[in-house]
This record gives sequence, structure tokens and C-alpha cells, in this order.
Amino acid sequence: MREQRHFTNSVTRPTAHLVWVTIYRYHVLQGDIKVRCRDLIVQICDAEDVKILKGVVSKDHVQLYLHNLRSAMQATLEANPKFMRRRRSVPNAVKAG
Repeated sequence: MREQRHFTNSVTRPTAHLVWVTIYRYHVLQGDIKVRCRDLIVQICDAEDVKILKGVVSKDHVQLYLHNLRSAMQATLEANPKFMRRRRSVPNAVKAG
């Protein structure tokens, strides 16, 4: 398969399991915030060419199981949510002015 990497003694499928947890596990990911969080994750993954194999947005955490041929493991190693900061958490049309 094209999704697998073949080496001399092994075959791997580059995936990453990412979990974001709210501070003190407060239940803040509910209602419109939950929908907006899911939309942002989908937009960012589409922009970064990352395929979401499975994802869950719960009221106190987000779990993603990702697949990307070029950098799934690199995203796991970075574990720094810098790439999540590329998108605004508030859409431009809703900005207070």
C-alpha cells in the first residue's frame, strides 16, 4: 500500500495519537465551542494535508488519531501546539470591534 513505509526489516504506517486536555479538565468544550473547535481542527488538518483517521471532541479533552505520509511522527515529536495557533480561535466575522 502507498500509506505504508517499507524498510529492509519492517513495514510501518506513520500515524500520530494527539490528546489536548483543558486545564484542570474543566468542562468547557460544550455547545458552540465544541462545534467551533471541531471545525478548526478539520480546517487545520486539511491545510496541513493531514488525514484524520479518528477524532473525538469531548467536554474536557480532544483526541485525534492522525495519518500523514510526510510528517505524522514529526507532529507528534513537536507536541507543541504552535501549528494550532495558525488559525484564529474567533472567526473574522465575529470579532468585537
